[in-house]
Amino acid sequence: MITIHLRRWLLAGLVAGAAWLTGCANQPMRLALTEMGTTSDSEYGLFSLRLQRGVTITGLAAEETVGTITSDSDKFSIVEQFKRIWPTRNDLPDSMTPRLANGPDSEIRVRRFASDATIDDLMALRDLLQDAQQQLSLAAQTQLKAAVLRQARSSLSKEEALADELPVRVSTRLATLYPEGSWKTTADLGSAIDAADQLAKLDVPGSVLDRIRQVLRKKGVIVTQWQGDLSVNANVDSAVGSAGIERSRSVGGYLILGEPQVHTLYLGDDIPPRILCQRRDAKGQPACIGEAFEARRQYLTIYQLRARHVVYAEAARSATRAGVRLKLDELAKAATAAGFGLNPQTIEALKLDVEAGYAALQSAGTSGVLDAGSVNPQDNAGLSVYTLAALETSDELKTLLKHSIPVINMRIALRERMAEKFGR
Repeated sequence: MITIHLRRWLLAGLVAGAAWLTGCANQPMRLALTEMGTTSDSEYGLFSLRLQRGVTITGLAAEETVGTITSDSDKFSIVEQFKRIWPTRNDLPDSMTPRLANGPDSEIRVRRFASDATIDDLMALRDLLQDAQQQLSLAAQTQLKAAVLRQARSSLSKEEALADELPVRVSTRLATLYPEGSWKTTADLGSAIDAADQLAKLDVPGSVLDRIRQVLRKKGVIVTQWQGDLSVNANVDSAVGSAGIERSRSVGGYLILGEPQVHTLYLGDDIPPRILCQRRDAKGQPACIGEAFEARRQYLTIYQLRARHVVYAEAARSATRAGVRLKLDELAKAATAAGFGLNPQTIEALKLDVEAGYAALQSAGTSGVLDAGSVNPQDNAGLSVYTLAALETSDELKTLLKHSIPVINMRIALRERMAEKFGR
């Protein structure tokens, strides 16, 4: 018996010690901007070719161009190794496909699109998209409120319906559900139902969608949706002690690009010398900075989507599709608890309306008009071809890079395969 108790105390002590060490460890503070702003995912293609896509929402990522060599700093992952050998097919985006140059020299091909949209147009579009989500949420709650109020009115007896004042049992419950309203008389209840009906008839979300479509008629604007997981950990020290903060949630919103550019690297015979170390030290060993990093985790950027204007917005959680459905469920439960329970078909009908509204918003928002430009030499749009050396020598290419922001980068790990094929 003593041995059992001793083991329990020892185990409890180990657990408490581990918890103390974990709590005392200083967790690095990570800003939401850095977490939301940049993400990268590694994938494997044919013959275990390692690929990576990098996305930045805020435009605050490290500067990068096609031809840039980067290294992945993530730790070793068992899950990733299973993905490497797993036999199932992985349909990668076409932008990850390496392009080969026709000649020995690599080429940078830049596609620019004509645009007549200003930064003010893009910001107005962002505000409209956010407003549309809020209006959809408000419309759904208004329709539910009208249904609840009708249910409350139907619960009145004939004598109560003809009386001036509402019964205390009804007015008290309505005040609990909707404390912002006045629920003293039957006239108050009727006015609230009429107001909710009138607001639903205005079709505010529909009018906002029409304004969104008007803005999207301009050329050179791309609107898409983004979604990800945000995790923020931090230690907060104060005079009264230390507290750990850990928060993880799903985030999403809209990304709006103005004057987009597509940069593609066509691989030539000058790529192996660029990736493989050619310099040697006095002992004949490779003397390049790339040798400090693992070969299979070094990437060459082969595709990039850039834009002159990047406007983004994170959707309020209460205004997302899932948030609105959750809010409707919460309000319906509260109405049932108050004695004004609704028919399940009514709730499902409201949810279907929400789905239809968000589908219309997604259809209107996820769109764009791209124009490759005219044959006029003065037109900045069109396709331009540069050599890889132009990254350092071409003023035109430097200007394009200077006045645009990287949004999506596609990278491929070639050094390990080149070392196998060509040697060091």
